[in-house]
Amino acid sequence: MTALNSLVHQVEGNWEEIKGKVKRRWGKLTDSDLKKIEGSYDQLTGKLMEVYGYTEDEVEDKLIIFVDKLNLKNIEHTADNAQDLIADNVEKAWGAVKKKTEDWQEGIYCYIKGNPAKALGTAGLTLVLGLTVWKFINSK
Repeated sequence: MTALNSLVHQVEGNWEEIKGKVKRRWGKLTDSDLKKIEGSYDQLTGKLMEVYGYTEDEVEDKLIIFVDKLNLKNIEHTADNAQDLIADNVEKAWGAVKKKTEDWQEGIYCYIKGNPAKALGTAGLTLVLGLTVWKFINSK
């Protein structure tokens, strides 16, 4: 993508975010002007040349500096990337939870199969402790 195409893309792709900043930077532009521009790079450059008397090269240079100071990225592109990143991380986390759960279930199964009496005693002790804690909590 050429520098000019990138500039056009940044202005048009982020218009809602930058139009107030455009108005602050170029105070002679009216709300009506901004509404007519409606995110069009060509409309913006034309209006700046008309109102400020800039040449096409001057407008481009000024917009490059303006956009660089804003350090913009296309918000829609950034949001799409963030959504993809979140989806990937959720999928990875879900896979890790599923694997841990399967490992835990396998461990319990092996423990019960290898030591049924011990497992029954552990389950009984856990039940007694759980009921004791529940009774203690509910007695207050």
